[in-house]
Amino acid sequence: MNFKNNIFFFFLCFVLFFLFLSSPNKIIEYPSFVHWKTIALITSLLIVVNGFKQCGYFYQLSGKLIKYSKNQRQLSIILILLTSALSTILTNDVVLFIVIPLTMSIKQLNQKTINKLIIYEAISANVGSTVSPIGNPQNIFIWHKWNISFLSFAFNLLSPTVIGIIILLFFSFLTFPSNKLEKIDKIKNKKNYPLFFLSLFSLIAIIVSTEINYLYITAFLTVVLYTIFYPKTIKNTDWFLVLSFILIFIIFHLLYLNPSISNFTKSFKANSENIFNLSFLYSQLISNVPATVFLSKFFTNYKPLIIGTNLGGNLLFFSSFANLIAIKLAKNKKIWFDFHKISIPFCIIYYLTVKSVLIN
Repeated sequence: MNFKNNIFFFFLCFVLFFLFLSSPNKIIEYPSFVHWKTIALITSLLIVVNGFKQCGYFYQLSGKLIKYSKNQRQLSIILILLTSALSTILTNDVVLFIVIPLTMSIKQLNQKTINKLIIYEAISANVGSTVSPIGNPQNIFIWHKWNISFLSFAFNLLSPTVIGIIILLFFSFLTFPSNKLEKIDKIKNKKNYPLFFLSLFSLIAIIVSTEINYLYITAFLTVVLYTIFYPKTIKNTDWFLVLSFILIFIIFHLLYLNPSISNFTKSFKANSENIFNLSFLYSQLISNVPATVFLSKFFTNYKPLIIGTNLGGNLLFFSSFANLIAIKLAKNKKIWFDFHKISIPFCIIYYLTVKSVLIN
């Protein structure tokens, strides 16, 4: 059990411990606070996307696309579009485990350029995942909690996603020069096609079963199949994220029961603008996933809530799990400061644009 790699989980344990001390009699109710269908959905999806990651197919595909870059600006555009596209099916955090190591392996780039590309990849993962019900943990939760159809969710979140990508491409055009790149080396990587097709079939089955309310059966079969044929995929799945989600449900239900916290949130009228602003604000205070779980107890209008939390995940390094993963993978202390030099102006423009165009 690595404390450094799972600091958020242990922080949640610490918070829950103090909440337990304040009301120990509530512990018997903890299981009822958890939305177990969402946990089943997240667990099965994490296994499947880890299978996609380990099959090597998307790493190879990404490498082939990057080879066509002729200069830094073109490379940044390819990486932004690639990361955004992949995050719609592989979740934003898993995509970063594919594209960031790939970026760091490009020997033709200096460390400063690599850091900037990693920052843009983190933001791209956040923005691209907005459109997909399976793009990130908060979307998975909202999609399942309110039984929204897959296509309806994607259609409603398409506009803010496109706006974010356009703004991000404009920023990258200003950030990266058109300096010519030497030919990028061929990316060598083995592909496991049986694992790829199992993961593809499983992903489709999970989406369909969620729509027709057979999720528990599909989740169980997913665990069984991967345990038998690809136990390494089960072993390398982020089980701490699953446990973190369980703790988030318990912690934020306990906070919901706190009169002072609950009354403050309830004091705002449940219109789109207030929900959007609160979602954005709470994402800066407690990160966007916990903010989504907490605010879903007060508001039923999911569109401004999910737009606000997805958008809010781009401002500060701790506003989204994906940002923390990107900074961790970069292994460079300077990236913390550089991240906010790009993320803050981007997020302010993104926030103002979305608010003026889409929120009313």
